[in-house]
Order: sequence, then C-alpha cells, then structure tokens
Amino acid sequence: MIVTGIGTRKTDKQAFAMLYKIARRMAHQGWELRSGGAIGADTAWERGWDGFDTKQIYLTRGTSLVIAKNTACGRISDYGDIWLEAEDIASRIHPRWENLDEASQALHTRNVFQILGLDLQSKTDVVAAYAPPAGNSVKGGTATAFNLARAKGIPTFNLWTIDGQRQFFAFVLERMGKTDGSQLTVTSSKKHNPLSDFFEFE
Repeated sequence: MIVTGIGTRKTDKQAFAMLYKIARRMAHQGWELRSGGAIGADTAWERGWDGFDTKQIYLTRGTSLVIAKNTACGRISDYGDIWLEAEDIASRIHPRWENLDEASQALHTRNVFQILGLDLQSKTDVVAAYAPPAGNSVKGGTATAFNLARAKGIPTFNLWTIDGQRQFFAFVLERMGKTDGSQLTVTSSKKHNPLSDFFEFE
C-alpha cells in the first residue's frame, strides 16, 4: 500500500509531531511513502520513514525532477516525454498555470508524480494532506496533488481537521485489517484525540 504524505510548509511543532508519529507507525506496518521533500509536513512524513527503503521523495532542481529513494537519486529531465506528460496533467489541474514561472510549474509537475508514480500509471492508494482547508480541497501548492488524486478517484484526507484525522485513521486501520474503523468515525466529543485510537491497535 502506498500513501502520499504531503502538506503545508507552515506546520507547527504539534502538527509535525503528529505527522511523524503517523508516518512512523505506517512505515512499521509496511506502507510505502511518496512525498515532496519540502519543509514542514513533507519533512515530517519523510522522517517517519527514516531507516526504511520504502519511500520515494520527489524533488525539483530547476526545471528537472529528482527522485530520491533513501540516498539513491535518479534524474528525469524536463525534456523527457514523461515529464512533458506530467506537466500537461498539472497544467489542467492548476487554475492559473500560465501565471506561474518555470520553477513553480516544475514544483506542481513534481506533484503529479507523487500521485501517479514515475510511469504516471501507478496510482497511490491514499493521500494524507496537512493543509488549511479550502472548500472541498486545500490551500497552497498541496492542492495540485490533492485535486489530482480526487479526480483519479483516490481517497484523500486532510489531517488539518479532527474529522479528517478520524476518517484517515479509520481508512488505514481498515486496510491494515485491524478494524472496520467504525468506532473512529462515531466519536462525538470535539475534545477527543483520534490519534490515541490509532495507536491502540497493534
């Protein structure tokens, strides 16, 4: 199972710790990670996978894509057909593509690989974002990956909210075969921390 863990650069210490704990738990459970290497939420996800070879971190260098798997890196030039295909996908997802400079376009193109994989055919199984909500989506650059995943029918969750956390944990636990997740979706107390439920299951 593959999780795309992404989010805002403006992630406070409490949220960072939460994302790290979630990532660490999922890494130990055999999940694979895709993320973007940015400061903030991306870094929390990546650090949670420290010591595991089941992560792919998608970075940009100018207008090229660099894929880092642990310490190994490979480069896909922006002149490659696969990059151009990803760029076309990103341009149709981003509402103001023509207003972006080349470096910004590269970052959004990078997001496409986080969702569809290096061959653009290997979809992630779930997207866990941490970003300010914007209607049914999220704010910032995270929205490109988030909206693409939704367009592809991939489950998406925003861990910014308690409801989003609870729904994501229920999804993960169900996929792990630990529970049907129903007890995590019916808790009515706004003070209840669903993270505690997530770590009750071994």
